[in-house]
Amino acid sequence: MRERLAAAGRQRRAMLLIALAMVLAASGVDAQSLLPPLVTCALTTYDAEAKGVISYDRHLHFVQRIPTMNQDYRFDSRRLRIDHALVAVKLYRKFDGKQVSSADALKSAQAELDSAPLQDELAKFPFNASAAADYAYTPVAAPSRASSTGTQFHVATRVRDELHGDGDIWIDAGSCHFERVVIAPSRYSQVLDPYHVTGQIVVRFAAVANGLNDVRDVKAHFVGHSGFVVGTIDYDEVYDAYTHYATREQGMQALSQAIPTGGSK
Repeated sequence: MRERLAAAGRQRRAMLLIALAMVLAASGVDAQSLLPPLVTCALTTYDAEAKGVISYDRHLHFVQRIPTMNQDYRFDSRRLRIDHALVAVKLYRKFDGKQVSSADALKSAQAELDSAPLQDELAKFPFNASAAADYAYTPVAAPSRASSTGTQFHVATRVRDELHGDGDIWIDAGSCHFERVVIAPSRYSQVLDPYHVTGQIVVRFAAVANGLNDVRDVKAHFVGHSGFVVGTIDYDEVYDAYTHYATREQGMQALSQAIPTGGSK
């Protein structure tokens, strides 16, 4: 029995590697020559586990502190992803400061969201196989153990924009699961421009559903300086309620039925 399980595991791993090679080949990348084996393993594992129709809830708390431009708000939303691509977002609760926004305010926010193309802020991060061609992955000789027990790699992006960045990733060698990603975006497109900005985004992974290790929370902190003026942006995101569906229609129905559950308070 143990030998059969081991053989099945090797077959699954081989199939995942072939799938990743096909994804990277479409981007002109030779996975075997450019990616460390453990990175390849983690990319293939995440790519396979996160495929299909998946809904999840995101609880966002955004705080901006810039003179005359302060903001403090929370959004709870249900999001639908199909084969890693974000296809729909339903806002179901909004706070301005500590006050729950009116139904009209929520409707207005949803209309504003629907008027622009959807953008998954994490889609170009180095744990996505479709973005692997944009990064160089280098093993860290003296890894930091302060916040993760996984194997550490430094990542350097070849694309300089607000969706890519340089930083580090940690991978559990036993499961080939990502544990943690820390990225400093290459460019800033938010209101802190034209301030001189420094900051980073921390993404943590966990077992969020049966057979799925995915993003559990995101924390970001940015500081901008312009002369004597200092501005900051902080946001915390919690991801939960991951659910698989057989069809897109079932996933869309789950979005239409989204109601406040946990998360922001």
